[in-house]
Amino acid sequence: MVKIIISTFLFFCLCACSFIYNKKSFVFSNTPSERKLRTNGYYYHVYNLDKEYMREKGVYINMQLFLDNGYTYVVKNGFGDYCGDLIEKECAVKASEYMLDKNINEFLEETDKQSNRNYHIWNWGKYHIQNDTIVVKWFYNSFGDYFLVEEKGIVIDSTTLDFFYFKDYQTNNDTIYKIPKTYNFKVYPIDKIYNKIPRKLVEWK
Repeated sequence: MVKIIISTFLFFCLCACSFIYNKKSFVFSNTPSERKLRTNGYYYHVYNLDKEYMREKGVYINMQLFLDNGYTYVVKNGFGDYCGDLIEKECAVKASEYMLDKNINEFLEETDKQSNRNYHIWNWGKYHIQNDTIVVKWFYNSFGDYFLVEEKGIVIDSTTLDFFYFKDYQTNNDTIYKIPKTYNFKVYPIDKIYNKIPRKLVEWK
């Protein structure tokens, strides 16, 4: 019980003292963003868990939503023992969908009910498409503070994205992938998340 109280106290302390960095870099082209993506579900990337120090083996899922109003949401999760030590794609997808549902239905607050706390922007951002190029920028949490990430890719078609560039503004390191990271689309009910967009991002227009 004491551990829970301490953890809760530390969480709120971090939220109260947090900073949002790189806001000046959270800008996009002034040209209208083209609508080339499906927005009635999510895009996902499958990658292998091949690190020797990792207990789990198999595959992992990166999941990202692209809403039709230009906002994007990145779904992060931890499997725990849900999929065992050998994670198969089907289980990885189910675990990620479970976390997405939890976020939409329980963790994320409705826009008009959000406080002024910075944590509402966690894993949220925006994207812009011009011709076949997509630029995505979103904020991640690092020890209670929020830093910007930028990704660039090619829209192959409405169900396939190939990302070739990644930049972390916290470290100022950028990476060009030798092999593009391919994201494929899956239809999934996400309508409720439109009412959970961070108020801070909306106010930054």
